[in-house]
Amino acid sequence: MSEAEKVGLRPHLLAGAAILALLHSGTAFAATVGTAGAANTRSTGTPPGSAMRVIEIGTQVVTDEKIETSASGSVQLLFIDKTTLNIGPNSSLIIDKFVFDPATAQGELAISLSKGVLRVVGGQATHTGGATITTPVAALGLRGGIVSAKHSKAEGTQAILGFGALTMTSGGETQTVTRPGFIVKAVSANSPPSTPTKATSAEINEANGAVTSKGNQAGGSSVRPTDQQAADYNVGTAISAAPPLQIGGQVLTSTNLNAINGTADAIAQQGAQVPLSTQASVVPSPPPPPAPQPQAFALMTTAGAGSGVPFLTASFAGNGNFNVSPVLGFAAGGTNANGTPNTSSRLLQASLSVNGQGPAQTSTISVMTALFTNDPTLGPTLTGGVDASTRKAANQIAFHLDSAVSSVPGTAHVDANGLPIGSFGTNQNQAVINPPASKIIPSQGFTNLGGTPQNFTFNQTVNRLPTPAGLGADHPNALLTAFVGGIMQTLTFSPAGAARPVAVSAPFAINGTGQIFLDGSSSKLGAEFDVAAVNPNSTTPQLTSANFKFGSVTPNDPNNTAGLGTARGTFIDRTDFGARAQAVMNGDASIETSSITDTSGRTFQNSPGNTSTSLSSTGLLMVTANTVGANTSTFLTSISTAPSVTPCQCEFTQWGFWSASATRTDRVNNVSFLDTGNLMLWVAGIPAKATDIPTTGAATYTGHAIANISNNGAQYIAAGTFTNQVNFAQRTGLVQIAGLDTSSYGGVVNLAQGSPNLFSGVLNTGPSNRFLTLSGQFFQGGPTNTTPLFGEMGGNFSITGPNNYLGSGIFAARKP
Repeated sequence: MSEAEKVGLRPHLLAGAAILALLHSGTAFAATVGTAGAANTRSTGTPPGSAMRVIEIGTQVVTDEKIETSASGSVQLLFIDKTTLNIGPNSSLIIDKFVFDPATAQGELAISLSKGVLRVVGGQATHTGGATITTPVAALGLRGGIVSAKHSKAEGTQAILGFGALTMTSGGETQTVTRPGFIVKAVSANSPPSTPTKATSAEINEANGAVTSKGNQAGGSSVRPTDQQAADYNVGTAISAAPPLQIGGQVLTSTNLNAINGTADAIAQQGAQVPLSTQASVVPSPPPPPAPQPQAFALMTTAGAGSGVPFLTASFAGNGNFNVSPVLGFAAGGTNANGTPNTSSRLLQASLSVNGQGPAQTSTISVMTALFTNDPTLGPTLTGGVDASTRKAANQIAFHLDSAVSSVPGTAHVDANGLPIGSFGTNQNQAVINPPASKIIPSQGFTNLGGTPQNFTFNQTVNRLPTPAGLGADHPNALLTAFVGGIMQTLTFSPAGAARPVAVSAPFAINGTGQIFLDGSSSKLGAEFDVAAVNPNSTTPQLTSANFKFGSVTPNDPNNTAGLGTARGTFIDRTDFGARAQAVMNGDASIETSSITDTSGRTFQNSPGNTSTSLSSTGLLMVTANTVGANTSTFLTSISTAPSVTPCQCEFTQWGFWSASATRTDRVNNVSFLDTGNLMLWVAGIPAKATDIPTTGAATYTGHAIANISNNGAQYIAAGTFTNQVNFAQRTGLVQIAGLDTSSYGGVVNLAQGSPNLFSGVLNTGPSNRFLTLSGQFFQGGPTNTTPLFGEMGGNFSITGPNNYLGSGIFAARKP
């Protein structure tokens, strides 16, 4: 058997990769695995069957060679696949295996670390076969990326992930780390690894400092090599004599060595990676390309399953006109931890269909959010999900759908700017919807549309759409105050999970407030709506209050130490954002974070140790009206009895839709409940300060009102005009809402005593005997407003009337 075959190398690699070298000792052949790119103070190597030697720049390290560093020593090893090992002081390790085929980019690396610290910057081999680091107490697995590993008898093994994916196995258990900057530890071979936690600044600084050259280190040989010595040591080659070493584009000779020595020392002291050239010379790393800039973009889609709506099956979406947004994206730009361009993007697509007015109305809404990133193992990859809600007829309870969306590995692509391109079709990017057997629940029974899982296409054209003017330009960090309204129902199932409900509550109105957090730095979105039933029915176990949470980030945890799912909220700009249910990721499981309290006083949520009740799914979606084409006079007038409804010409204040379908379970009594609402409403803005509200003068605010209506059990949405004539001196406002489901309302609202940025009041319709209770707030206006400190307003309202008439909605308005 040849020496190449003994180490698992194909014979043809001897010529192609030239990874066998003759040791200077002349005693044996061994497989060369790396070359020393930097060596500080004293670092030694002991090849198998040979004597110990000092490692200097250009020294070639072989398989099974024991590498040791002194208390002040460090060494950097460079591999042909661009993998780099930085070994810190007081370290001892053996490179057990390195196999790499340049023709296929397949390879594998294995290291035994008995003590000390090292950093692995993965090259091509670690992206395919991966890298394994074995210590006396644990086994580390690295797929691509960067890891800093440390082992000592006193502390055991610890590893900090810089990029990529990391596993640690000890005591028969394995922990996986995928979040950069997180650390995992094993104290003994018999104990399991710790749960990954965010590494402290001290831990990160210690790991970085251990593999960084110090100021008194020369970063190379104690005796400067001659040209002949460089050739003898095969610097820049794998087996034969080579052209001289080049540094900074200059050929290294005995006459110009002094002039360029400072450059060489600087490279070594900075720990720069000096890649091996296939042209048999060593050159410094070229300067990195300019980091890509953050930017917004739009992608085209094609219809799936004949519905005209991406992500929805025809049986679910139904008929009618759909307003479908492009796939809107915001690319992060900048660079990753390892210096490579950051090609991650957050994506958002939404659709809306509302057909007809009053009890004949049907409606469907869908929201897709996703993360597109250059996965170190799979390459460009899309992961995310879609949520949707539909009502086939006004007297039916809405059905909610949620499903994962992902690309098939290896089929997504990025262009020169790192933005997604290519075709994501049935053979490439495929999503599967698994609706339950019973999907739409009329008040008198069930309509079953079939429960067979269906595939549908999500196609992007090779060329991106021209980016809409201004898309992504207004991309700040902002915390908005929200007002929420809607109509919901509670269904009771006994036993839990039964196919049909044993009881369905009457529709009930909800109102509430909340906040929306727009994170411009990460393009993530987080939202939280606290709602309560306006007139809860104590005879049924219906929802009385709830805390619904959306998205991927919270303002008090911008670094996401809680581990929220990162593909659940997308912020493109101030007028285009959307989210799905917030969830903490636990491995492959998603634990949603919302909670619901019912008329019995029980709170349902997913929490440790909660064995009696649970909230298994909240089926949430929320999106701006602008994204789904609803912030237009055409749309609002189509659902109004007024001649024309013009939406608020707001700049900072936004409004939109949200839906919920929450399943909660009483395990003690084996009963489950479904709290559901379709096309509910929210409005949000930047609160005006109480001290900025004038004490003199007057102003008129104009805009629109939109509401969920339940008319004797038939549910639909309706819109009307809104005006508020504010008298700042008298602390009052005269509000009129006209053309809202055949009704017009009028009355006086009062600015709150001590908090004049808030106002409330009751409006009535006169003979129809319907009453509208309204609460609102002054919001800050945009740059074109004459009084931007209080130039806009928004709020919510509820409506009651005879013959089981209910309503709940929002309004938005601004002053010139």
